[in-house]
Amino acid sequence: MDSLYFAGIILLITVHGHKVVTLNADDIACCNEYNVRITTFIQWFDKKLLLPEHDPLVNKFAKCWLNRRGYVNSDGVMNESLYREWIRATTFRGIDTKSLTEADLQNKERSIDAIIPFCKDHAKFSDDDDYRIIFYNCVASKVYDIKQL
Repeated sequence: MDSLYFAGIILLITVHGHKVVTLNADDIACCNEYNVRITTFIQWFDKKLLLPEHDPLVNKFAKCWLNRRGYVNSDGVMNESLYREWIRATTFRGIDTKSLTEADLQNKERSIDAIIPFCKDHAKFSDDDDYRIIFYNCVASKVYDIKQL
């Protein structure tokens, strides 16, 4: 595990098998708030970066993280435009978009636009606590699929 400290900001890049998890200040803050060890946090993610469902601690962590990032407000209302920007940034991270054809780029953009409505529908019958993780896992799975296109 490598840790880099810059002006009080912790950037932790961990290689766990084939996955790389980059931690941000909100990850660290939510780990601290719920007394979650960084190694436990990293182990939650599978190779597609999906999280365990129906786990009360993971649910609490997700609520903390989504609120801190501004993706969900204190009333539980999603900021869809901000969440979409995160989806787009995550989808295109590591992809040289200049090497994509216009058709490939448009296909990825259409797929990104469809994620939030699809995942909201997918998770709509979940209870309030599980909804966040089921929605996130749906998004993460769709992002993984788009990256494979």
